[in-house]
Amino acid sequence: MKKNYLLPLIFSCFVYWAKAQNLLGIANSNYAGTNGLYLNPASIADSKYRFFMNFFTFDFYIANNYFQSGQKLSVLLKNYEDFKVVKMIERSNGNFFGLGFDIRPFNFLVRINEKNSFALGVRPRLLINATDVSQNIYTLARFEGNSFADAYRFYPFKSARGNLNINALAEYRGTYARTLWSEGNHYLKAGATLKYLQGFGGLTIQGKNVDFFIDDDDYYNMEQGEITIGYSDPRFADFNSPQDAFRGKLANGFGADLGVSYEFRPNPNENKYQMDGETRTDHRMITYKYRIGLSLIDIGRITYKLQDSRFYTINRNTLTIVKRFDVSQPDSLAKDLGANLNQITAPYKTTLPTMLFTTFDYKLANKLYANLTYGQSLRRKSAIGMHQASFVSITPRYESRLLEFALPMMLSENFSNFNVGLSMRLAYLFIGSDNIIGTLFSETASGANIYTGLNLPIFNKKRPKDSDGDGISDKKDKCPNTAGTVGGCPDRDNDGIADADDACPDEAGLVEFQGCADRDGDKIIDKNDLCPDQPGLREFQGCPDTDGDGIADKDDACPNEAGLAQFQGCPDKDGDGIPDKDDACPNEAGLAQFQGCPDKDGDGVPDKDDACPDVPGLKDNKGCPANKIEEDKLAAIASEIQFETGKATIKRQSFPMLDELAQLMLKYNEAKIQVEGHTDNVGNKQANKQLSQRRANAIKNYLVKKGVPPSRIIAIGFGDERPKDGSKDIKAANRTPEQRAANRRVEIKSL
Repeated sequence: MKKNYLLPLIFSCFVYWAKAQNLLGIANSNYAGTNGLYLNPASIADSKYRFFMNFFTFDFYIANNYFQSGQKLSVLLKNYEDFKVVKMIERSNGNFFGLGFDIRPFNFLVRINEKNSFALGVRPRLLINATDVSQNIYTLARFEGNSFADAYRFYPFKSARGNLNINALAEYRGTYARTLWSEGNHYLKAGATLKYLQGFGGLTIQGKNVDFFIDDDDYYNMEQGEITIGYSDPRFADFNSPQDAFRGKLANGFGADLGVSYEFRPNPNENKYQMDGETRTDHRMITYKYRIGLSLIDIGRITYKLQDSRFYTINRNTLTIVKRFDVSQPDSLAKDLGANLNQITAPYKTTLPTMLFTTFDYKLANKLYANLTYGQSLRRKSAIGMHQASFVSITPRYESRLLEFALPMMLSENFSNFNVGLSMRLAYLFIGSDNIIGTLFSETASGANIYTGLNLPIFNKKRPKDSDGDGISDKKDKCPNTAGTVGGCPDRDNDGIADADDACPDEAGLVEFQGCADRDGDKIIDKNDLCPDQPGLREFQGCPDTDGDGIADKDDACPNEAGLAQFQGCPDKDGDGIPDKDDACPNEAGLAQFQGCPDKDGDGVPDKDDACPDVPGLKDNKGCPANKIEEDKLAAIASEIQFETGKATIKRQSFPMLDELAQLMLKYNEAKIQVEGHTDNVGNKQANKQLSQRRANAIKNYLVKKGVPPSRIIAIGFGDERPKDGSKDIKAANRTPEQRAANRRVEIKSL
């Protein structure tokens, strides 16, 4: 019997390559660096690294849900010939077989600033997928030689189907990631990777509803069905060693990865600190309570040139005999199936294994996290191109800068296999497996994988040393052992000038005055300024002279008027020796007794109050001369004048009153008076009249002797003719002693 070439091809590849497509033990770590890009390109935004170089990452896998190994896979890794295919255990309802390899050499990232990061890299990949394979086909695939003949010769295989894709390519990648929003506890990041794809080769063999049997000559007798064969170059699948996969015709394509990530940070400022006058972020201390990621990975396709590639869809409804179903010779296989190799109708195209990833990362405790990752394939199982199976995983991990452990547990291969993995990172080296049990220990394994890598991480700068805790790094601190604010040195008055250079260390001041204050801005420092709150002149020790009279305002009684030093800076416009502020008549020279006002007539009434300023007068008469003496004064004097009984002799006690009258007459130099003598009706009427006349004359003579001009005095004696009460009846007015006493009188009247 002819050898079946399908399974040996797959297993021979596995001897060299196994791949864990997602590196679940590493990719979700905060220390993943460029290894996190393949799960979410937003992961490098706000990175803990300032620079990260991934020298290499080897990434291998084989996984399926069609078979279980029946023996330890370590046998296969050592020697394929010792691995007994007949021991493999078939599983029903399988839908995925995958095998692959990639290397990630010299990938690096750079954090540009607080918000922006970028990464560059290259990634050679080889992927082998078998999807949508009917059970009769994978049963056939696992048997070889006589074992097959005994069980399935002439067995009718009905409605067989299968989709095999083999692809080798390289990605040249550029990633940009940015923090889009950071407010309070919330951080939203996004990233995108653009990929230039270089295809080295591809092969697709797909069957639908194929009926066939195998005869005695081990020929495949196809009765009906549809088979699609596509390949980049006939030589691509004809390799004896894995490196031959990269020797086909080159093709080009483009691809992309897109991702967003949200972080809830309960203490958003815990990694913020003040140093050297600016707010800095210690990216090594970034921590979140939880992180949610959403990404679309491996969007893109490769198209091989029409003149080099082949793509045939062959429909058969008559018996066709295929001597050898050898996928390593696709041209011969197509020819046996009846394809016209000279008729090429379409170029060969293949797509990347597009996946949608959702991740939830939760911080359980310091350095301890739990991660949930869900990956959903967006490629139909019958689609031509590369495939990756859907899965869900939970990964607890411990992580620190130098040491990390992770234990990924996952439902893989479209949720049909349960795998337990283990990974470890120690400083720059990591190694792991997302199926450690299947790889090393299990005799019923459905797959195996291992990955390893070597990195060079350069973390963001440490917080600078600050021995005195003043927020100024020792490198820039002029006083590294004493807390301070100016160049790290103390500044008690907080004026920005270190105390050692501050001439006034306890008072905030200006640099131009060596730290001394000048509150009023007059360029005279306050400690030398007698008027520190008012701009002034240097000659007055900083005090102002508002009126410019050469007397500082603080010593100037009239600071807003130019004046004289003798008057404390007040003016004396009229020059009378009385400053204007005290001068009631500042524009006229005057006398001190009149508050600087003049008295031209010298009557003791200042001109401003003198109604007759040019004529001497009386104060009581507003400075004007008086023509009359007040009657009440004359009456009061007259009432006090007494004579000897029956005589015209004035009693001495009356002299003071007459002297007062003489003074009034001299004072009122225009006044005239009439002196009247009166008697009662006792005695001779004529004698009484004569007595009254003599008494009036006696008063006049007394006044004349005192200097009163006689022309100003009229003396008249009326006798009993004018009683006191004014009665016309003289007799009636003198009946009582009281009436008669009242009638014996002198009256003085002003004329």
